[in-house]
Amino acid sequence: MLKDDTTVSDQRKNIEVVIDMYQRNILPKRIGDITFVQDGQVCSGVPDMKKPFLMEGTGMQMMQSPVVQDQQLAHYVAYDQAPFAAGHEILARMRLPEYYGGNGNVVNVAILNDTGSTVQTLFDPDLNAMGYDPLTYTGNSGPLQIQTANGTVTRQSLWVEMQLMKPDGTPTSRWFLEQGIATPLAGNPSRLSGRFLRRELYFATAPGNYTLYVAQNKNGIVRQLPV
Repeated sequence: MLKDDTTVSDQRKNIEVVIDMYQRNILPKRIGDITFVQDGQVCSGVPDMKKPFLMEGTGMQMMQSPVVQDQQLAHYVAYDQAPFAAGHEILARMRLPEYYGGNGNVVNVAILNDTGSTVQTLFDPDLNAMGYDPLTYTGNSGPLQIQTANGTVTRQSLWVEMQLMKPDGTPTSRWFLEQGIATPLAGNPSRLSGRFLRRELYFATAPGNYTLYVAQNKNGIVRQLPV
């Protein structure tokens, strides 16, 4: 494939890097770890979505750079345990970035904070409310193999913007990119959190694990913890 003209020139060096990493046994990594390669280098975080990149790895869902407008934020928040699940419920709003073809529609959701999950659950009603069209949306990141408690499944992955909020709707974080997977709404599944949420914010619990404390910085966490 690298020797013919079917490979985009910008992706050629990314493919070469990935092949070299497999040959040197750097890849594959453990389940849940995803590697991004762009401009012939491994990315330290989320790649520039406006340029070609490669993604290698397998997501996991196990139960256990956008432009930011100036706004007043509550820099910390505490969440109670989810009513019907073993974990804490996070409140957030989601939207499809306009630079990927999103229309600005915002959906408010409750998310189970699950450290065993590396990709954000996006149910069909969530995607419909945000106006997602898989044929025209340019923020798709391709099929992704997901390791679940019932085995491995392959689902469409895509990028969304998220912002945490208080129950009254007050924002508690900036808008940030999160990778999600399109998930059929069947039975009584939980909407699980993704890994970029935990790269964006600080999380902590006190003895007893009754309350989840979330903040933009360490001081926000310390300020909330009980004496």
